[in-house]
Amino acid sequence: MDLIYADAEREEQGILINSYIDFDTTGTKDFEIRTSIDNRLLQQKYYWWIEGTEYGGRVDDITISTEGREYICHGRNWRGILDSKIIKPPQGQSHKKANGTISDCIRQLITECGLAELFEVEDSLLVVRGFKYNRYISVYEGIVSLCKIYGFVPSFVCERGKVKILISMTHNYAEDKEYFQEDLNFEITKVSGNVNHLVCLGKGELTERVVIDLYADIYGNITQTQTITGIDEITEVYENTSDEYDQLLQDGIKHFQEITNTDSFEVTVPEHEYNVGDVIGGYEEVTQSYVAKEITNIILKMSDEKTDIDYEVGDKGEKIQGSIEGNNYTFYVTPEGDLYETFVDKSVKARLSFGVLIIDTTEQLRYDERTGDLFVVE
Repeated sequence: MDLIYADAEREEQGILINSYIDFDTTGTKDFEIRTSIDNRLLQQKYYWWIEGTEYGGRVDDITISTEGREYICHGRNWRGILDSKIIKPPQGQSHKKANGTISDCIRQLITECGLAELFEVEDSLLVVRGFKYNRYISVYEGIVSLCKIYGFVPSFVCERGKVKILISMTHNYAEDKEYFQEDLNFEITKVSGNVNHLVCLGKGELTERVVIDLYADIYGNITQTQTITGIDEITEVYENTSDEYDQLLQDGIKHFQEITNTDSFEVTVPEHEYNVGDVIGGYEEVTQSYVAKEITNIILKMSDEKTDIDYEVGDKGEKIQGSIEGNNYTFYVTPEGDLYETFVDKSVKARLSFGVLIIDTTEQLRYDERTGDLFVVE
């Protein structure tokens, strides 16, 4: 892959060689390019890209290391440039709204922030009606949230110095092909030795002290009813001497959740080209776990001799559990209420599709973040 570099007007100057690139797609949304101190072709405000890919950006800072004789360029990638622009509500209105085709709505954001010369938007017939952007978020966050509500993600491709924003469907590889162990390498931990009885001690002394017993069942649900006894009972004490009953109950539950180790897995993906938003996963027979994770970031590390692409998946969000028609389910949601990792109890299979947990390929399970309820969508 050739690294094309261009001046501040995006006029191509040539191909940069003898360099090392570290590119972070959605995390820090930036890049670092290291070359020899004698190879000072990139300058501040210069651009670079790899044709037909998302990899590229604008040089913001330059560091010269005389000790290592390195010339180090740092800057924002395309997402980072959009992330440095803010959406403000129109004067006299509480929120900026989006109406029209999704491509026209994104074009409006791009134009208003002064980036129409750099970005163009692929046409889409999807119509947006009355969408409200959150107040004072970045243009990048606005584009992501607008696409996300309709089950899409923005992707970026640079061609001849112009960055095209595509309205893309994500691909659920766990849905159309299960990556069994010979394809997808799992490291799964099934936890059973958790604290399941938490004695919470609050305000007061001796017989006047506030005491609350909290219990976890085999599925991790926290209640005040004990279901695990005998040798399987594992007890711990939590103390907060300033808490009255209601606050102690709230703090005790929070502490209980924090000390509870959950089933976890790490995964090594097979060689394949994935995009941000794609879902990978599969069914592991020994632990009877169906797992799915969304790719949240792509890290490119490239030199003249070698190219490495690492895929990162989302960390756990809030743990949500419940029982529907006798089956117990455990999964995780982001703070926005989006599902991106699932562990399904017993051998019930599930798959992830645009924030909806599909159970046995027929039922749709949703989570209401306001009430904490699980329910089946008919």
